[in-house]
Amino acid sequence: MGADMYCAICCGPFGNATVGVGRWTYIWRQHHLRQPWDLEPVHPQHLPGAADTGHHCGEGSAVETSQEDSGEDYNYDPHVILDEVEHGQVRWVCDVYLLGFDGSRAAFFGPGSHEDFSFVNMDAELDPFGNAQESWECYTDTMQQDPCYPFHKPCYDVLARALTGKKQMTDAEVDRLYHVMRKLGEDCGVSLDLDYRLDGQEYEQFWVVQRGKEYTVTSPAESPAVSAHLQSVLQLERFRCSSGDAATVPMPRGQDLFQTLPPEILHSVAAYLDNDQLLQLLTASRHASAAIRHDNWFWGLRIQSTMAWFFELLDYLDQADSGAVSDFDLKRVFVWANGISRGHVGMKGLFMVVANRRRIWETSCAAIRQEYGTTL
Repeated sequence: MGADMYCAICCGPFGNATVGVGRWTYIWRQHHLRQPWDLEPVHPQHLPGAADTGHHCGEGSAVETSQEDSGEDYNYDPHVILDEVEHGQVRWVCDVYLLGFDGSRAAFFGPGSHEDFSFVNMDAELDPFGNAQESWECYTDTMQQDPCYPFHKPCYDVLARALTGKKQMTDAEVDRLYHVMRKLGEDCGVSLDLDYRLDGQEYEQFWVVQRGKEYTVTSPAESPAVSAHLQSVLQLERFRCSSGDAATVPMPRGQDLFQTLPPEILHSVAAYLDNDQLLQLLTASRHASAAIRHDNWFWGLRIQSTMAWFFELLDYLDQADSGAVSDFDLKRVFVWANGISRGHVGMKGLFMVVANRRRIWETSCAAIRQEYGTTL
């Protein structure tokens, strides 16, 4: 009986992210997950990617079609998942990269593959310490080896940007990161001791696939497809400045506690609020709304400081110097971006990329960055 381990950054699986294939999902799972001595013949046309033979359950087929038997709840929706699928699995999560330590220096290396429990197998020539080691144990400190910490490569790239503002880390930065991982991963067998905000997703002995949570296994890598889509979306008229504010929300009656505060103080107050709290303030205070609502300088800084995870949006807004976004209403852009980047059950579409990246950035990256800033 085996067990899974999870990415130290996203807490996602290394494999076991099974994608459904219609009514043949159950056959595929039975064929691949049974013990070898319990296999029954399965016709090739019944496997993932095979052409439809025209036979339907209930028409001479021995396969049951009930929700319980089909296992659809335990397979990601192939019409929702964005990433490459290979052999019925989300491809990008299968490669394992490691952050290791040989007693004197740390190194990031890979790819390898997760075999079972906390072990990763890797070609001997990839050993950065020159020992031709092929099997590496993760999260566990042994007499023979300091613990390694496993990552998906896209997750590591996101963490590098969160810590250094760059896509690559220097040797000194990698060494510093290893010691942070060692502190956060002490006595943890399958992941770091962090809240990854997976909303009830189980990640204990085995990863539990839950249909509707495809965004949690969507690669957080910077996406050209998101960039292209973003450009078309932001050309809509609703993101342009207008003489009036058509979206004004009626304010509650009564004394406005913020009416005596100048804009500079309101900006300072806003710095202590998260994005949702800031929007609630603007709804509650007519004065705050009037002072900040049309201040593009304020909203531009707010996007940069609180949405650093939205790489594609920040790159697009950098075109401001060329005048490409000079007529944008950045408050509307902010509200829209804050909403569409929030991961939720049933989420679909290109912005799943941003939602998973935001989850990673605001949970593990934030916790690691806090420790990283105090580690010398």
